[in-house]
Amino acid sequence: MRGGAIVAALAASRLACRDPVQQPFAQGSIWNTPIGSGAEFQPAGVFAPGRIQPEQFHHDDDHVWLKLSADDPETPWFAQGSWGLPHREYCEVSGKFYRNISFPRDLTLTLFGHNNGAGLLLPSGEEYIETQPVYRCSPGSPFLSHRPFCKPPQAAQPNCTMSIRGNGTYGAHGGSGLSAVGGAIRANEIGPDAPPISHALKIELSALDYYYDQPPAMVWPALGHDGYAFNKSNPLHYGGSNPNFAPGALLAVPLEHSRDVTVTTAPGRRILQALTQFGGYIVDDTADQRRGTICTQYGFGDAFMSAYGFQFNATGTPFVADMTNIFRALHIVTNNGPGSVGGGGTPVVAPPPPLCPRGMEPKVLQAPAELPRDRGSETATGRPAAALSDGFGIARGQL
Repeated sequence: MRGGAIVAALAASRLACRDPVQQPFAQGSIWNTPIGSGAEFQPAGVFAPGRIQPEQFHHDDDHVWLKLSADDPETPWFAQGSWGLPHREYCEVSGKFYRNISFPRDLTLTLFGHNNGAGLLLPSGEEYIETQPVYRCSPGSPFLSHRPFCKPPQAAQPNCTMSIRGNGTYGAHGGSGLSAVGGAIRANEIGPDAPPISHALKIELSALDYYYDQPPAMVWPALGHDGYAFNKSNPLHYGGSNPNFAPGALLAVPLEHSRDVTVTTAPGRRILQALTQFGGYIVDDTADQRRGTICTQYGFGDAFMSAYGFQFNATGTPFVADMTNIFRALHIVTNNGPGSVGGGGTPVVAPPPPLCPRGMEPKVLQAPAELPRDRGSETATGRPAAALSDGFGIARGQL
């Protein structure tokens, strides 16, 4: 990492407040709470020897955010949605009219094969709606998606709007009732010069292999599970035996174990750090026994390819080996709950700063001094790289 990039990463860690659009939700949100010293861990057994092994890792894209303007034309919203084949079903109007929304005329949504959840950021810039799966197949055509998420205990406002300054726990992930916006890795968070990812992630695994197959088949904070969970005639039915391993479970790499996880790639180190410091929530079924999945923002795949020169979901790469090792090290935080988010106790890393008041731009508390250029094997500060990295090879996100 060059000196200027280190300055940028350190500056990001000294923000007095946080842009609610760039990283939404309250400081105490499940998405913004680090793993705590009181966390009680149980090995998850993901991709353990003897189990089916992954051939690739998938990024499941959601649209974070779709920004709407009061000047956008009124567009009919039809309540429908499909993740199956053929693709023509995504674009044909077959559902009932739900309502009109202001929507950009030329914006199309044809991301087939992903979760396709969306956070619709309303013209106020403060409220949003979550829904899935979203399609808009040609300019000016109707907006197609199931009705928006609107379920207690979210306490959504009329028309199912939610605040970007709220907890952001719940939303459009059908396999759990958790947020489509919260936890998604943004496209600007994965590059080698970006600050560390400072929020919890979202994880999807094979429900057939791992998710508990008896009621309630969910743990806090999930609101539900996939509709086929107990249907043994469905090839995707839940098949796990651990009641703690279900939608809503918080998985993390214990700090003392992270040092023993072999990773050789920059993106592997970045994801290992996030899963050690913040963990990741089980939100859906990846519906494939030979892959693990991380939920991401639309555009993440292109950003990853541009940064590292290979596809996130490529097979046979050192990154696949890294991710396999990381997922094998995952443990379930069995005491994650409303009174002990992340397990409670002292956070292993400082949480992100509070949200900026409305109308205030994020400001740096104290800009770090300009750093000299790299010299040999030293960092731009002249100190060994480990002094800046907290053991992950990434500049610290919190000081």
